[in-house]
Amino acid sequence: MAAPLNSLEDAIPSAPGEVRQDLTRAAAVTAVVALLAVLVESNRELIAAHQELVMLLVFGAGYLGIIVEELLEMNKAGVALLMAAALWAIRADASPLVRAPTE
Repeated sequence: MAAPLNSLEDAIPSAPGEVRQDLTRAAAVTAVVALLAVLVESNRELIAAHQELVMLLVFGAGYLGIIVEELLEMNKAGVALLMAAALWAIRADASPLVRAPTE
């Protein structure tokens, strides 16, 4: 078990290599999220027609990401948060819109 952090100074990367690695990882996550957003936007009808299958695939990919988080050096909570946001977005986007009645 890792030792608890005593101050924020321990959490801030000190070596330039660590900062570069963190920036690279953040850029990679941003690129993957942007790519997935473009794919979802371009395939809305397909996702709406097969919502359960798409959600199952996203959940499986997220669960796999949690399993191999040590290899990816990612935080389990971060992977789970991205997975939950993706599942929510698919559910919200694929559901039919309910409009309020106008008078």
